Amino acid sequence: MFCPKMSRYLTHMKKLNDPEDSFAQFFEVFTPLQRKLGPVLIQLLPSLHFHIDKAELYISFVKRNINITSLQWKCGISRGLKKKV
Repeated sequence: MFCPKMSRYLTHMKKLNDPEDSFAQFFEVFTPLQRKLGPVLIQLLPSLHFHIDKAELYISFVKRNINITSLQWKCGISRGLKKKV
């Protein structure tokens, strides 16, 4: 099992905006290794503030466990998802 790191292009340059095409390209590389694919590491810019809409969109695209390095985003996701349950 391995844990790929999300593309810096998606996290730092696009700042999580419009991920549809970029996500497809990122995960296409791992198609032959799907059975060994573990959680996806998402390392965010410290200056990127939490947005529940972006978080939900990313979670829906990844469709697997994620590991986010930003404490602000971890807390925001936790609070935001609890409100919806």
